[in-house]
Amino acid sequence: MTRTAMGIMLSGAAAALLLAGGFALSDRAFATVAAKSASDSATTSAQEQAAGCATGEAVIFACRLRNGKQVAVCVARDGQGARFAQYRYGAKGKAPELVWPSTPEQGRLSYASAIYSGGGEQQLNFARGNIGYTMFSRVVRTNFTEGEPNNPAISDGLVVTRSGRIIAAHACTGADLTPVQTGPAERYIPMADDLFVDVGELR
Repeated sequence: MTRTAMGIMLSGAAAALLLAGGFALSDRAFATVAAKSASDSATTSAQEQAAGCATGEAVIFACRLRNGKQVAVCVARDGQGARFAQYRYGAKGKAPELVWPSTPEQGRLSYASAIYSGGGEQQLNFARGNIGYTMFSRVVRTNFTEGEPNNPAISDGLVVTRSGRIIAAHACTGADLTPVQTGPAERYIPMADDLFVDVGELR
């Protein structure tokens, strides 16, 4: 998906992971596969189909990471047909290594956004114990010289924290990229007051 700074500002885009330069603060794998029960049959087929979103599911965020894995936040359905935002992580075309939440009762992601001069950022976040997962889409103005272009830096990625400290950060490669989508994020994910991770610290 092609983006411009203006396009992102109009869509409110921003918030989902690492800077375009790609940070490999840690290559450790992210947590284990979430157990899925038989009662989750309405979402199980989609979850097992691939780490990305299934055909017919709305995409809130998705990209291929520089570590070779794929991350996505999709609008899934539970056994009663209720829609909810669901995180998936794993190898493309294979069953995901981590799915959360498996049902709406297990928990919900959080959504936050911020506006910058000439840019902005959006983040999606959830935690399992003391491990936090934050996806981001970010546009930052890099040139403030009057009369010259803003030269926006655009980045997307995934940051993993343990007890608030960053332990892994992976940039999106640009392949299969869908930056954070404001509409479905606001519809299916509760809004938080502040961003979850200072992505600027990763520079």
